[in-house]
Amino acid sequence: MQNTVKNITERMEEFILEKILLFQVEDATAIKAIARPLHIRVESVDISAYKETLNNLYAGKRQTEDFSGDIPAGSLIVFCNLPDKALDKILAAIKNRKIPIDYKAIMTPTNARWNILRIYFEMAREKRAYGVQKRV
Repeated sequence: MQNTVKNITERMEEFILEKILLFQVEDATAIKAIARPLHIRVESVDISAYKETLNNLYAGKRQTEDFSGDIPAGSLIVFCNLPDKALDKILAAIKNRKIPIDYKAIMTPTNARWNILRIYFEMAREKRAYGVQKRV
């Protein structure tokens, strides 16, 4: 009985776990320190997992072969299932501490199916488009 309850609890956490995924973030320790009081899990993702979907990484699953190609430029942070208040606090703390992060994203039903390489591509494309709009 106790194992059944534990398994159910673990499976529920898998679906509602508040998590931050870090990709090439130099100061992961600072992000973890910001998230710790909010009880939000922070994971630094190894480059070898960049072919994996965001949803699989969020769930702690690896189903694809290791990535061994050219590494995308820049750091990326992805917020998964964070309440708005927690997200606002973390973003403010990152800004106040001047932690450099090139791309910030929130996991959505659409991008959860993308691999990390596609997320980098889309973030870079959006940044370029935003830069063009700002100049006009």
